[in-house]
Amino acid sequence: MKKRFFLPLVLSVMVFGISSCKKELIPGTYESKRAAMGNGEVWSWVNFDQDGNPVAMGLSMTEPALENLPDSVNHPSGNDHANIIELQLPPTLVSKTPFLHSAINWNPKGHIPIPVYDKPHFDVHFYMITSDERKAIPEYEADSMKYKNFPPPEYLPADYINPGKGEPEMGAHWVDLKSPELNGDPFKETFVYGSWDGKVTFYEPMLTYTFLKNIDDYTRAIPWPSKVKISGYYPKTMRVKHRDGLYTICLEDLEFRKAD
Repeated sequence: MKKRFFLPLVLSVMVFGISSCKKELIPGTYESKRAAMGNGEVWSWVNFDQDGNPVAMGLSMTEPALENLPDSVNHPSGNDHANIIELQLPPTLVSKTPFLHSAINWNPKGHIPIPVYDKPHFDVHFYMITSDERKAIPEYEADSMKYKNFPPPEYLPADYINPGKGEPEMGAHWVDLKSPELNGDPFKETFVYGSWDGKVTFYEPMLTYTFLKNIDDYTRAIPWPSKVKISGYYPKTMRVKHRDGLYTICLEDLEFRKAD
């Protein structure tokens, strides 16, 4: 089979019916155009209820997308920016949530700064900034002050800490001190927050290749901060499933929160 690699690209949105993580089919379902990933494809999607409010959002990929993934690492942190696929979100979702675009990153050898994350894994980012704003974030050494300009603590979940520095085209990362992998268990999955220049800028499920490859159906709560800067619908649950030849990473149980 012909090799297919990650390509950084922005994808348009079209109406398309797919199965939600919450229901079999919800009217007003949108997905992006499909992008090549491994030997398969990946795309973003969102489900809306009858009132036009978002119910679930996420990424889906075909089973062959986990085959023939690149194994090179070109960045010293382990985050290989050549292995990023960027996916747009539909305007209807953008108008009702804080999220403006999404991206999936493949880290074939894991990444720093915490050694426990050295396993091959996927980072799935849901960004609250535009693609241009994200791509303008420089290396840490070029503007460390904006990396260290942290949001007020009430805008991040309790027990979340910044382990240091950050990533270009991403920002600073925040991890949960109560996560199993930081308390002696192997790293399988976790939920990360991101920030840049004083604002929370992304939500990020992280999943090891082995966890995703062997998943059937898994659900966990997303830790919430006590305040948010942007009014809109925020997810309370992350769900990962493998069904009908697809791996799906969902953010669901979206609930409206008013900016404080």
